[in-house]
Amino acid sequence: MMSNIEIHTLAKEGLIPLLTKPLHLFAELYKLLDPQFGVLSNSLYTDEHARERFGDLSDFFLQRFGKVYASKSNRRLLEGVKQVLINSDDNNVLCLSLFKGLADYLVLYKKGTLKLLTPVKIEGYVITAKPPNPIYDAGAAPVREYYGTGFHDLTDIFKYISIIKETNLHIHLIKNDKLKKTGTYLKYRLKKGLKVAVTPFKGDITFEFDSRLKKWPGNEKTPYWFKKIENIEAAKTWLIEKVLQPCVEKEVDILVLPELTVDEKLIVFFKDWLKTNNRERVSSGNGGLLLVAAGTFHFLGQDKKRLNVATVLNHAGEVVWMQNKIKRFSLDASDIKKKPDLKELLKISSAGGCECIDETDTICCADTPVGRISVCICIDFFHREHLEAYRQSGINIFLVPAMTPRNIRFLKTAGLLAGNNLAAAFVSNSGYAAKKENSSIHKDGASFYFLPRKGERGVFAVGEDSDLLIFDMKS
Repeated sequence: MMSNIEIHTLAKEGLIPLLTKPLHLFAELYKLLDPQFGVLSNSLYTDEHARERFGDLSDFFLQRFGKVYASKSNRRLLEGVKQVLINSDDNNVLCLSLFKGLADYLVLYKKGTLKLLTPVKIEGYVITAKPPNPIYDAGAAPVREYYGTGFHDLTDIFKYISIIKETNLHIHLIKNDKLKKTGTYLKYRLKKGLKVAVTPFKGDITFEFDSRLKKWPGNEKTPYWFKKIENIEAAKTWLIEKVLQPCVEKEVDILVLPELTVDEKLIVFFKDWLKTNNRERVSSGNGGLLLVAAGTFHFLGQDKKRLNVATVLNHAGEVVWMQNKIKRFSLDASDIKKKPDLKELLKISSAGGCECIDETDTICCADTPVGRISVCICIDFFHREHLEAYRQSGINIFLVPAMTPRNIRFLKTAGLLAGNNLAAAFVSNSGYAAKKENSSIHKDGASFYFLPRKGERGVFAVGEDSDLLIFDMKS
């Protein structure tokens, strides 16, 4: 029975003063209900009387919210709501119906306002407007119609409001003028569809590595880092001919480059190329890239901390945001036995090696007209400690720069997030890190994208000419 679950009696007095602040009331109600939200809502199906009362009370609250906001003097109306709460024998039904009435009111009468709401932070929760999810909406066979609470009567609100819970990762919502301008362009482009490209980066790129081998115990994993790209001019030529110009010709909107492929000089190159060759094209409405997740590289900051950083650029080559890798990658002795050449290449010991970077704890999210976008660097995407944070974040577009010989863990995670977040994942993997067969990259190590559709197993860049793999929302 509902009365045996017992949430709290706070609905009697603590929530009443918040009736004139809908988003704050929504946050407090969710916080109150969250521990047993699914149990409570599903219990209504087993109690016909509770279900009937729930429906009546939800309608009662919906009407009262409208009158409270329309009235200059709402004390009497508030007292009426309070009287209903005080006389109730079942606070759980009342909490749920209050939530439902408020949800209906916000969706029916405040939908336009919701998009403009400033995020509200309340004791471990962030309540914010939810961006659209056009990739999911365009799917002919979506993963599932309802999600979020498992209780269909309450799900409408979650199409418009996102609830981000505090987790082991700090979820940072990006807000700046550059992102706002990019959002304007993306909204316009959506009328024609959306194209996102990943690349296996098959150019013949060579690197200079460094490590602490001479100063590190031989029985411990050696810290190493990518120092720079040696054949920088060849890399620029390949990028222009095989990636950037084809992206413009094929009207790609978002480009994702792999992990550890864009060093400091190539970042400067991308900024200059976008400013010179792309900015005017976009501003004049003649296509052009709108966002470039310009791979990653090991950078040494002003505080002498080394980080693996992904730089996201806009159409004019300006930095919109930067994402630091959260977890460092490591190799152990068994990996060295399988691939002995790594020992000399990375300048590490027989015990293995690890990225010489500082670990971080923040995942950045950017709300745009095409969804809530985040860049997750390689292992960060599938690390078991991060999945709950991704579930809570509401991210529905994952841009993943990767460097891996096998992508199976990326595929499994993409499938999980397609179901839970209705999310699309775009994984751009370094071609030279993948297996090759007859000059083609094997499917097991290929760049791919994964969509939130039933039966979708991913689309892979595996052909000999696959310098780009392009997702086209229209097709």
